[in-house]
Amino acid sequence: VQMNYCPSCITNLSECFISYSDYNQAYMELAHRVADEYIEKVCPERAGAPGENGWIIGTGAWPYTIGEPGGHSGPGTGGFTTLLFWDYYDYTRDEKYLKEVAYPVLYDMSLFFSRTLKEIDGKYLVEQSASPEQFHEGKAYATVGCAFDQQMIYENYVATLKAAEALGVEEPLLDTIREQIDKLDPVLIGKSGQIKEFREEENYGDIGEWKHRHVSHLVALYPGTSINTNTPEFLEAAKYSLTQRGDGSSGWSRAHRACLWARAKDKEGAGRVLDSLIRVNIPENLWDQHPPFQIDGNFGYTASVGEMLLQSQDGYIDLLPALPEKWTTGSFTGLVARGNFVVDCKFENGRPTWCKITARVGGKLRLGIDGEVATIVTNGGKNSFSGSIYERNMTEGESLEVYY
Repeated sequence: VQMNYCPSCITNLSECFISYSDYNQAYMELAHRVADEYIEKVCPERAGAPGENGWIIGTGAWPYTIGEPGGHSGPGTGGFTTLLFWDYYDYTRDEKYLKEVAYPVLYDMSLFFSRTLKEIDGKYLVEQSASPEQFHEGKAYATVGCAFDQQMIYENYVATLKAAEALGVEEPLLDTIREQIDKLDPVLIGKSGQIKEFREEENYGDIGEWKHRHVSHLVALYPGTSINTNTPEFLEAAKYSLTQRGDGSSGWSRAHRACLWARAKDKEGAGRVLDSLIRVNIPENLWDQHPPFQIDGNFGYTASVGEMLLQSQDGYIDLLPALPEKWTTGSFTGLVARGNFVVDCKFENGRPTWCKITARVGGKLRLGIDGEVATIVTNGGKNSFSGSIYERNMTEGESLEVYY
């Protein structure tokens, strides 16, 4: 269900996320009890009083009950669900929602993580860890501090700190997060040049299924953001891992790969996987095949198209970051960048020719120009700009146009 909401903010449908948010709140009381039970069972020496261990969820949830981590998954599954709450705020900048809903969700998830981590050889690692559904020699592979869990904890910690800063709050747990975050070791590169799925693996494929449909060790690239263009070694290792993993099996797994290739800003990979998703996994009725049907593949497809046309996780608006070769000429309207900037764009020969950006709440705009000579049209007139990043403080409702 998490993947169903990946496209909600970037495609200007953030109001659709509220149903997911309400769903999460509906089982929150139970999720806190699950956290109490999990901590008492797995690491009782680090348990707080009942109700003071945060909340957690496993890979399964239903309207009136939820699962817990274990078996083929670790506690990172909870962090996977919380990323959306930060994204909702980051795209909308709704401070009331951040204060009343998103921050408590992030804070309590971080509280849970802070109790599950164990200090081992100078690192803070998840003691009972697993990469979802990855089996080795016929059994679900259990380990310590696998990439999925460590990356999801790192992403959740980063979001919690950002949320606290946005709200201007300071609490004791935040100091714990600051002390632990630099010792999580969430991304490791192996001898093959791969992102290691497990800390103990050396070469790609040493542990688990080589072509596994899950790509759990790359969640820091998507839906997370800590693997990005500012971490080029990690980005190249992620591409290597994606290549070795293959283009996917069921529809949702191809959709996730399309999102990953888009975030890697690799237009060839993104276009190839998106094309194979349409040809292999989406029949004439347009229902994504798992089989028989899983709608997260459809929504994952939508998210990947959004990411190919517009990205903003690197601290600036990046137009056409992974535009497939076949999409040489076209346009889009109404996509949304972080900071609640609405973006329209026209392009020819794979390059933007015009864009319009509207600030729905105001704030600093940072637009990637990529060395192009551009004419910026605002209420104050026209100005020529040539450089990497165009910056401007915009007021609520203000628009500007850029001609290339």
